[in-house]
Amino acid sequence: MTRTGGKRTNGSTSKASKNSQSQSQESTIDSIMERFSKANELEADIDILQTEHKTKRKPSTSSEEKLSALRLKLCELFSDLILTDPIIAMSQNAIDRIWKYCFYGRINEIRSRITKEKSRAKMRLLDGGGRGEIVSSAASTVSNNGVEDFEKQLAQFLKEAMALYEYLIGKYVKMLMPVSSQASSVLSQDEQEETTRAIISSLYRMHIHLGDLNRYGSTYKQAEECYLKAAQISPGNGNPFNQLAVVAQSQETLTAVALYYYARSLMASNQPFETSRPNLVRLFEANHKWLKDHGRNGDSHSRGLVSVNIEGSNMGKKAQKEWLHKERTVLNRKALAKMVD
Repeated sequence: MTRTGGKRTNGSTSKASKNSQSQSQESTIDSIMERFSKANELEADIDILQTEHKTKRKPSTSSEEKLSALRLKLCELFSDLILTDPIIAMSQNAIDRIWKYCFYGRINEIRSRITKEKSRAKMRLLDGGGRGEIVSSAASTVSNNGVEDFEKQLAQFLKEAMALYEYLIGKYVKMLMPVSSQASSVLSQDEQEETTRAIISSLYRMHIHLGDLNRYGSTYKQAEECYLKAAQISPGNGNPFNQLAVVAQSQETLTAVALYYYARSLMASNQPFETSRPNLVRLFEANHKWLKDHGRNGDSHSRGLVSVNIEGSNMGKKAQKEWLHKERTVLNRKALAKMVD
């Protein structure tokens, strides 16, 4: 129906409505980009503080608290942006940026401190040994407490990080669920498809990162599940198989399995993961050293390479478990050597 007397027709009303929607979308995009600009500033501040920390033997408490506050603020900002607009979030590389600045850097810091504290503990024990058993024992207690404190910090941080990633993954999975025609009509078919591609791509990266968090926490089964899920989401990419190889290599009984996954990573049809190449070299070098230290010939690994006294049914369950672990390690090492030969 068309109205006269200077009033708009239904057609012009519809056009005005579309223009209003377009202006609203542009305003939303501008707002999102402003928040990404804020994220850029926070990242720059974090970079400055991290650089300062590297030059200091022991950063001040106030400096560490400031860095933690910046990471938290950036994490909240990125999390909100990731859920607000998956397309823009992907174009701005938000998934990898939240990982790098909010989690990976902090994890490396804590793990580095654990390594340094263990090294100091070893040195204290050596120094204490020359001054008497009492000094050595006291040094050992102090050092062990320091290591335990950092390990607790890491475990708590990993737990919180995993909770966030599981939340984000759950939200993205829900976005892929079918919606009513009325709700979906807000986006065009092309926009819906672009959004779906962005979500799937982001889910792939988030599963890699969640797998890494589990790997750092030595929950290897959960890590494997995340990496396998990433491989299902994005077939043909080598990164998940490289991560699976790292998990296998972390367990002495699965070194031959690590070779398999590194090979799959390098032979990926879509995007081979070239980092697997030097990782594979390190695997061979570590295996060569192990065999050099333990020997590689002969079948009497249970009595030769593995020095365990077998007394039939008299062997306790713990001893049996340890023996089986060592036996599997030997078999994997020798099988890997044969593949290389």
